[in-house]
Amino acid sequence: MTPRVIGLVAVALVGLVGFGLGFAPALAGPRYELCLAVGLSCPVLVAILSALAHRLRAPTSELFDALGLGVRAALTALVVALAHGYRTGFCDLRAGIGLFLLGPMAGIVLASLWGFIAAELAAKIASARWAPRAVVEHPRGLRVVLALAGPTATLATNAGLFYATPSVFAFDPFVGFFSGALYDTLLAPSPLVSYRAASLATLFALYVVALHTERAVSGAARFRSLGRPGLLAVGVIAASSSLASVALGSELGHWQSRGSITRALGAVHAFGSCSVIHEPALADEAARVAADCDAHARELCAWLGLERPVPTTAFLFRNAEHKRALMGAGQTSVAKPWRREIYLQSDEYPHPVLRHELVHVQAGALARGPFAIAGSFAGLLPDPGLIEGLAEAAAPRDDDLGIDEWAAAMRRIGVLPRLDQLFSLRFFGAASSTSYAAAGSFIRHLRTRHGPAPIAKLYRGSSFEKVFGATLAELEQSWWSELDGVRVTSSAIFEARIRFDRPGVLARRCPHDVDRLLDDASGKTERAPNDAITSFGRALALDPANVRALFGIASCHDRARRTAEAEESLDRLAKNASVTEAVRVLATERLGDFLLRRGDTAPARSRFAEVSRATGEEGRLRTLDIKSHYAQDDLARSAIVALLIGTTHAGPDSVEALDRLARWRAASPNDGVPDYLIARMHFLARRYELASAGLDLALAKGIALPRVAAEAERLVIRAACWLGDAARAELAFARYQRLPTVTRERLRAMRDLVQRCAPPLP
Repeated sequence: MTPRVIGLVAVALVGLVGFGLGFAPALAGPRYELCLAVGLSCPVLVAILSALAHRLRAPTSELFDALGLGVRAALTALVVALAHGYRTGFCDLRAGIGLFLLGPMAGIVLASLWGFIAAELAAKIASARWAPRAVVEHPRGLRVVLALAGPTATLATNAGLFYATPSVFAFDPFVGFFSGALYDTLLAPSPLVSYRAASLATLFALYVVALHTERAVSGAARFRSLGRPGLLAVGVIAASSSLASVALGSELGHWQSRGSITRALGAVHAFGSCSVIHEPALADEAARVAADCDAHARELCAWLGLERPVPTTAFLFRNAEHKRALMGAGQTSVAKPWRREIYLQSDEYPHPVLRHELVHVQAGALARGPFAIAGSFAGLLPDPGLIEGLAEAAAPRDDDLGIDEWAAAMRRIGVLPRLDQLFSLRFFGAASSTSYAAAGSFIRHLRTRHGPAPIAKLYRGSSFEKVFGATLAELEQSWWSELDGVRVTSSAIFEARIRFDRPGVLARRCPHDVDRLLDDASGKTERAPNDAITSFGRALALDPANVRALFGIASCHDRARRTAEAEESLDRLAKNASVTEAVRVLATERLGDFLLRRGDTAPARSRFAEVSRATGEEGRLRTLDIKSHYAQDDLARSAIVALLIGTTHAGPDSVEALDRLARWRAASPNDGVPDYLIARMHFLARRYELASAGLDLALAKGIALPRVAAEAERLVIRAACWLGDAARAELAFARYQRLPTVTRERLRAMRDLVQRCAPPLP
C-alpha cells in the first residue's frame, strides 16, 4: 500500500474503533471514560501505520507527514466522539473536549510521531553491519515491532509505578490521564496541562533534530549544520525542559513515589506491627491510628486464621484533596496488599475505614500471586466480591444495622445482587454500597457456618464448589434462607431505599461531570447562590433525579433571601409522587426547618413527627427529637436553629450557636442538652478534653431525651479511648449497654472499641 492509502486506513480504523466504542452507554461522547478507552486502543494502531507509511525521504518531510497523519486521525476520533455525544446527549461539552484534546488526541498525534521515529530506528538497525538477516530482509516487520514498543513501554512503566509506588493515577504520553480510583468521580487531571506542555517541548525538540538531519545516499540519517546556533539552542532548551519535567514529575504531580510522598508528609509514628506516615500536625491522630491499627491487626489474626499480624504502613493525609494530589484516590480509601500499605485521610475517631483497609493487607497473607489478592490466575484476574466481601465481613461498620440486616432489607426491596454478579467483574455494575454490603453478608454467612479455613482456601484461588461441595447457586439459596429469617423493620426498609436503591457509578449518566458541577455549586452556595443555582441546574439537566441538586437549588434560594421560592420548591418535592419516598421525606424535614426558624412551631413539629414515623436512622431521629422537644422554648429554639439551620439566610453559624447555647445553658441549669450540644461541637472539632468535660456535665445534669442520652454516653466512650482512659470508657460502656435505644450494631461497635481502648498518648 502507498503511504497515502496507509494514512486513509489509519483514519478509517480510528473512526471504526471510536464508532464501536461509542455504543457503550458509558462511552457515548467526549468524556473521561471514552478518553481512556480511545487512548488505550487508537494510538497503538496509529503508531504502527505511521511507521509503515514512512518512505525514508527528507526527515523534515517525513516528520510533517507523520504529524499530518496523526492530526487527521485525532480529529477523526473527536468527530466520531462528538457524533455519539450528539446522538445520546452531551455531558459537559467544553470540559469533555478539553480532556479529549489533551488526552487521546494528543496521544494519537504523538503515536504517529513515534511511528516516524520507529521507522528511522528500523532503517538505522537494518543498515548496521551487525543487523540480523531477518531484519535486513523484513525491515517493515521491525518497524511494526518498534512502533509497538513505544506504547507498550509507557504502559509497562505506568504499570510498574502502580505496583512499586503508592500511586494509583497515571499520566501517559499516548493514553493521557488515568485517575486510578473507580469510585472517585471527582477527577484531578490538572497536571495534564503541564504534562502536555512537556509533550509540546518534546515535539519541538524533535522538529529541531529533523531540521538538523539529512538523508545520505545509503538512506541513513546523518547530522547537518544549518548555521543557526540560536535554533539549535532553543531545541536543546526544549529537550532539556522535557527531560526536566520527568525529573521533576513528583513536584509537577505527574508521578509520585513512596519517597516523595513520605517527604511531603514528613513524620512517622510506629506502634506494634503498624507504622503511620503523616504530617506533623496530625501527630496525635497518627498515634491513635497506629495503636488502633495494631489492635485490629491482632484481632484479625484470629478472624482470618493467621499466625501473626502482617506489618503494615498507613499513609495518613490531611484530607481527601491532599490524598488525591499525592497518590490519586480522593474520597476512596485504598489498600495495596502486596506493598502492605493502606492510604487514609484524616477522619473522626475511631477511624471509620481503618479496619476495612487493614483486612486487605492482612488477608494478603492468604493470597497467592504478585498482588496478594483473591482472584483467578494467582490474583491476576481479581475477584472484587471476595476481596471486598471479606473486608466487610471482618470489619463491620459502626452503623445502625449490621450487614445481614442491610442485605435482608435489600432483598425485601428487590435490589440484592445475585452472587454470580458479585463474584465477577460485574461487581462494579451496582452501587458500591450495595455490592460491598451484599458480598460482606454472604462471606460472613459462610464463615459463621464453616469457619475461617474454607474462606482462606477461597482466597487462595479455590472455587466455591471445590471448597464447599456446593454450587454458587446452592450456596445462594442457603444465604437467602438465612436472610429471610432476619427481622427487618419498616424504617430499615426506608433507610435501605435511601442507601441502596440507586445506580452504580458505571450505570450513572455523566457521573464525573455531574459530581464536578455539584462540587462547584456547593462551593458557591454561600458566596454566590445565583451562580450555584446555575451549576445545580446544569447538573439536573444531566441527572434530573439528582437529590443534591434538587435540594441545593432550594438552599440557594434561601441563601439569596428568596424564602418563598425555596419553600415552594421543597413543597413541590414533598408532594411529588414521581420522586422517591426518601426525597419526599427529606423535603418535608427541610420545610419543617424553615417553619421552626420562622417560629411556626406547631406546623414544624407536625412535619418533624411525619419524618420520624418514616425514618429509622438514629442520627436523624435524634436531631428530630431535639428540634421537636424544644420547638416551643424560644431560647432553646434560637440556639438549635443557629446550630442546625441558621437564624439568618446565611445558614448555620457555629460562633452564634455557641453564644446562644451558653445563654440557654445559663437559663436552664438542670437541663443537660445544651451542655451535650456544646460538647458535641468540641468533639467534632477534635477537642476531646473539652468534649469529655462537657459530656460529664451534661450527663450529671440529666438528659430527658433517650436517644440524646445514648449518644452522649457513646461520645464519652470515644473521647475516653482517645484520651487513653480505659477505665472511664468501661464505666461509660456499662451505662451505655443498659440504654433501651441502643441498637445491637452500635453496642457491638462500642464493645469492640472498649476492648482495644488505646493507651495514653506519650
